[in-house]
Amino acid sequence: MKPIPICRVLAALLLLPLFACGPDGVVPRRTVIAGRVVDLAGGASGAVLFNTEDPFALKSRMAARVSPEANDFHFVFRTAYTTGMTGVYGDFFDLIVSPGDSVYVTIDAGRMRAGDPDAIRFSGDHARTNNALASVAGLKRRLCEQAPAVEGDPQEYLASYRRYRQAVADSLSARRLPAEVREAVARDIDMVQIWNHDLDPAAWRAIFTDPMFDIFDLERNMVSVINYSAGISYYLGAICPDEIEAVRSGAAPAEALAAVAARLDADPQIGRGLRDYLLYGCMEGMRANGAVPAERMAGLFLDPAYAARVRERAAERPAFSTVPLSGVLRCDAAGRIDTLPDCELLSTLAARHPGKALYVDFCSTWCGPCRSELKTAMPILREHYAGSDEVRFVTLCLQSRRKAWIEFLDEFGLTGLGENYFLPDAASSLTLAEYDLSGFPTYMLIAPDGRLATCDAPRPSQFEAATEAIDALLAGKGVRSGEK
Repeated sequence: MKPIPICRVLAALLLLPLFACGPDGVVPRRTVIAGRVVDLAGGASGAVLFNTEDPFALKSRMAARVSPEANDFHFVFRTAYTTGMTGVYGDFFDLIVSPGDSVYVTIDAGRMRAGDPDAIRFSGDHARTNNALASVAGLKRRLCEQAPAVEGDPQEYLASYRRYRQAVADSLSARRLPAEVREAVARDIDMVQIWNHDLDPAAWRAIFTDPMFDIFDLERNMVSVINYSAGISYYLGAICPDEIEAVRSGAAPAEALAAVAARLDADPQIGRGLRDYLLYGCMEGMRANGAVPAERMAGLFLDPAYAARVRERAAERPAFSTVPLSGVLRCDAAGRIDTLPDCELLSTLAARHPGKALYVDFCSTWCGPCRSELKTAMPILREHYAGSDEVRFVTLCLQSRRKAWIEFLDEFGLTGLGENYFLPDAASSLTLAEYDLSGFPTYMLIAPDGRLATCDAPRPSQFEAATEAIDALLAGKGVRSGEK
């Protein structure tokens, strides 16, 4: 991820604080990831993508093109926590980064294609830890697949998971891994359980507030590469459902955020750091949907660094990327597939449909929630606007294989229902980074006047919120918030 400083010895790694902390809170520091991709096949080009959950990074996703002529990449960003990150080049890989780190990664594309675990090699800070993480990627996947299903009686599930958790610990102990790697892998496996299910907030709370999952330890959970904020948001939904609904409604954003802050302040399990982290996540959801962070919002945070970050965000607005994409495929209404000329896709679509509201679905063929929305809720939303010439539906398929996309179009009857596009790996990575998309499915709204209204529109299954948001654009108004 960044330039090559001297590797720290293990003793120094173990003494590293989990976050950079000043007298009043966290202290974001300049962090660098750099590297290069070697053995690019036959002049092929692509993109390297990195994902971070640290709220002080300017974006949660960063991407860069690579080619045989320009195979280096370099990212400079801020971090306040020791955090687990994922990199993507053909496949995913994990790394841990601390505030102020300089990490260098070499990606051997040839070895990556062959499935060699040594295709990713790190130097610089956390090199020993990150190389060990790369070596156990396959083991972690296999262990995750063996986890008990989150179902049935909560106590029976917890007993079953404790047995499974001990088996995970035994498997990791059988390998000569640094202690911090065993902890990071075990935390990732726990985190998959915490967020990868369909429980309602009350049922989630009954299981995952068990001390075994340790969900209230912000610093420990930030080390996981799995999305901690998505998991802990279930707890917010359980303790303050009315306040969270007010946040999603988009009305009186400062008052809604203040109500969430009051609930967090009253919860003895929520520490000062986690309180501001959760509150910032709520503010980000509101901002993505058009709410402008106000000084009153900044004043709700206890940590001056968070308050300053909110003020930074107040100056930002959703905007189209300026990065052109290559190799994007389009399926027309007759089922014919062609390749678009290089272009910035979203602004191009806006220009092609002046005076229309565009509802854009960012999905993937392997995404369960994407499939659920397309199967049950999207047909209802499309039908609602079937008689209107003012709304267009666009589907963008990312991080998928072309054959699976064609089957996906047939499975959900998408051909002829709107505009369908396939973004190959490099275009997917660049789009995720340029628009800082949090995952799949994500929905975007483009206004009839051609501006990007929101990158976080309501889902089709939020029918009333989705239709209200679309109708508001048609009437020249704002946008209600969605949920992930």
